[in-house]
Amino acid sequence: MEEPYTSNVRLDDLQVDEAFWGPGSTPIVKTWLKDNYNPSVMPTLATATIKGREGLWLLGWRNEGTEYHSLLETIFNREYAQVQLDQVEAVARDQKPGVVCPRCAFNRFMPYVPGQARQPNDPAPPALSRADNKTHICSECGTDEAMMDMRGEPLPEPDEWPLILPGSFGQGRRQL
Repeated sequence: MEEPYTSNVRLDDLQVDEAFWGPGSTPIVKTWLKDNYNPSVMPTLATATIKGREGLWLLGWRNEGTEYHSLLETIFNREYAQVQLDQVEAVARDQKPGVVCPRCAFNRFMPYVPGQARQPNDPAPPALSRADNKTHICSECGTDEAMMDMRGEPLPEPDEWPLILPGSFGQGRRQL
């Protein structure tokens, strides 16, 4: 899994998802970053590649434990950020069936129901977490745990979940 936090980002190369940041936000976000972002004193930007889309996408920044608010709130304001987050969550709830993964708090899976057939648009079935061998997690997190286990890395325990960074809009990206 790609490390989502990076200080080596060319700001011109970042993509801005207007479904998240808001309609018409691309020039505002890019201009704010060019004019105001100082990586030596400000939180590290959170970026990700998105399956099915080209480029490097801006998620926010790693602001926990700092004096900074979320990047969305910093660029716009608290009220705007809350409205955007509420809208994104409402769309996600309405469009995605299944259970939210307790490990990443982003991906969804369809729980096993004996005798029930899967539907074509259902999310992937769950994986069993290697951390406790009893909790179902999404297949992406299951793959991540398998790779960590294979490398001999310690697995984050369920009491450390979800593995997202508060205020960074990390959306399922590991903080390890």
